[in-house]
Amino acid sequence: VEDEAPLTVMAQVRGESWVVPDRGDAVRLGTGDIAIARGPDPYLVADDPATPPQAMILPGQECLTPDGQHLTELSDLGVRTWGSDPDGPVVLLTGTYPLEGEISKRLLNALPPMLVVRDEEWENPLVPLLAGEIVKDTPGQEAVLDRVLDLLLVAALRTWFDRPGAAAPAWYRAHSDPV
Repeated sequence: VEDEAPLTVMAQVRGESWVVPDRGDAVRLGTGDIAIARGPDPYLVADDPATPPQAMILPGQECLTPDGQHLTELSDLGVRTWGSDPDGPVVLLTGTYPLEGEISKRLLNALPPMLVVRDEEWENPLVPLLAGEIVKDTPGQEAVLDRVLDLLLVAALRTWFDRPGAAAPAWYRAHSDPV
């Protein structure tokens, strides 16, 4: 993924995936895990860290093969769905904030290039809600998806910042100061 987005949220609904940042260690995502990638650095999403890229996602959601050919068959499954089998063993939801103004610079500066919230670290109903909504093609769906993605991002960041030993930024810690 080379879309240069400032922030991307990935939710593993089913199965297992690997996210390999351009800089840093590969991260395995299991069912229920959330990964947040801070851009604009590229990253690979694969079944195994050693799997070579089969598609490249560029700015504007342009999708190409590694040799530069336009790729359309990955989106043949329907609305907002990419892949080869809608009922396959692996489902990863991805939501991208493509414009820097959508996410505060203070927040982006407080995040590492990749962070993960594991399923066992929180109890959150938003991923199933997002998974159910994303396959619909109904009026208002985009607004619902945007709001649920925002809620998922906020909930995941709260969980991540509230972990024991977390280096939460001062502006986040200030909210718990009674003064």
